[in-house]
Amino acid sequence: MAATIVDDPGFATNQRFRAACAALVLLCATLTAMAGPAAAQAPDPFVVTGVPVDVTGSGALDARSRALAEGQRAAFRRLLQRMVPESSWPGLPSANDDNVQAAVRGFQIANERASATRYIARLDVAFHREPVRRLLRDAGLPFTETAARPTLLLPVWRDAAGIQLWEPTNPWRLAWEARPDRPTLAPILLPTEEQAGPEPLSPLAATAGDPAQLRQLAARLGAGDVVAAEARQSGGTVEVT
Repeated sequence: MAATIVDDPGFATNQRFRAACAALVLLCATLTAMAGPAAAQAPDPFVVTGVPVDVTGSGALDARSRALAEGQRAAFRRLLQRMVPESSWPGLPSANDDNVQAAVRGFQIANERASATRYIARLDVAFHREPVRRLLRDAGLPFTETAARPTLLLPVWRDAAGIQLWEPTNPWRLAWEARPDRPTLAPILLPTEEQAGPEPLSPLAATAGDPAQLRQLAARLGAGDVVAAEARQSGGTVEVT
């Protein structure tokens, strides 16, 4: 896949460039999600992880109780959104207490912090399959429950100054990091240099598509497919391959 954005010279730091990168991110993300690694090795699609809660109440117990209820409702909404096409989101069932409590199988709490009136944490919430399926069928909505392992994305940036992959100044990486966090059953993994291990992949190795190194990195990070998305700037043109 290749796409080209043409802009004015010297645009690498301006708003039009960032908008161009955002458009290309959406295009690449759409094509990346079509890769389809084996579902048998994917995480449970009925588990929603990393839901943040931050609630203030009349006391510590009130704040905690309200936070856990809000977190489960948020996880339920996120689950339905990633199972149903975005065009059908207006018809999604309500995340009311009856629907949520009938569907929740359990939850775990991480990064818990509390004061006399405030409760902060992140929740992992597991849902029963059949109540969720029944809600969506009753609403007449199309849905999928087949999850894919994350697709490992390597955003390589090349311009007159050289080639970058892991550097924090890489504008192509920054564009991917700034992409909206949307519910999906085909997640994209954008690792940092530290997550890549003691001997991170070089930009040239990423663009060359060295099979052994790419398989090793994907296995270490629990990814399925690997996509090296290279953005090249030449004057006022950026081409992504």
